[in-house]
Amino acid sequence: MSVKKEDKESKASRLMVVVSTDIHNYTYRDSRSLKPFCVDSRNHPDPKFQMTVAFQEIDRVSLNNKKSISYFVPNNIALLLSNSKKALQRAESIYMDSIKNHSENNEPKCDELWQNCTLVSDYIELIQTAIVFGYTALESFANISIPEDYTYKPKPRKEGIQEHYGKEGIERWLSLSDKFKLLLPDIYNCKKLPNNLWSQFKNLEKTRHSIVHQKSIERTRFMFEYFNPKIFETLKTPEKIIRYFQSNNKISTSEQYKSHLLWPWVEGDAKFPVTTDVSAILDWYVVKSQD
Repeated sequence: MSVKKEDKESKASRLMVVVSTDIHNYTYRDSRSLKPFCVDSRNHPDPKFQMTVAFQEIDRVSLNNKKSISYFVPNNIALLLSNSKKALQRAESIYMDSIKNHSENNEPKCDELWQNCTLVSDYIELIQTAIVFGYTALESFANISIPEDYTYKPKPRKEGIQEHYGKEGIERWLSLSDKFKLLLPDIYNCKKLPNNLWSQFKNLEKTRHSIVHQKSIERTRFMFEYFNPKIFETLKTPEKIIRYFQSNNKISTSEQYKSHLLWPWVEGDAKFPVTTDVSAILDWYVVKSQD
């Protein structure tokens, strides 16, 4: 069965498909998909509202005047993490197979230097892809975690001026470090990132900034750290941070529930949020039957 959900904010319709009538036995088939919208209202006092249903959102894109493609909606953060993880795995493979035990003459010839240039360039491309996509995944994760009605009040200035930042101001003006250090622990009612994870995050941030804010085309020494095997642990940080907040949060508001629906599946996490509030789907309407 397919139903349409009216999005009041954008006045647009979203197509949702019933994928299970037993949410406790529902599992995803592609970790890059959005998490399902699940309702478990079996304890509702009105029998007609007692249900356990999982909905998966779909998109339909027109390819031309006659053809289109429909699919379960991917999760953008999951796509970013997937890009980062695939690049990391390929980079590790190149490092272990061709770089780690590389040996050469004291004065390598041009042919060898060109071969090494290709090898190293392929490797650096993958490392930088993993860095940029992993860091961007964390930026996206932090921003979707901020409720629409959330307000951040930094310490007053010396002049006694008290500033207030709403969601838009937070996204625009606060650094990612401040979001993880000051806001997300408050939003999710959990402790700050452990020191080892925070340290890895700052290493990731440093490597990302060195790419994006490179000051001189001649200065490439920042790439030397890519050849330290410790870089591989740094590049696993994005998934670890997201898993930390998924494991330690306490869902307490409808806004937080909405953000949880946008969280990506991560390795070892087969959970998805479930609401008992059946009112969330009462204004949906059936558009067609689906096998």
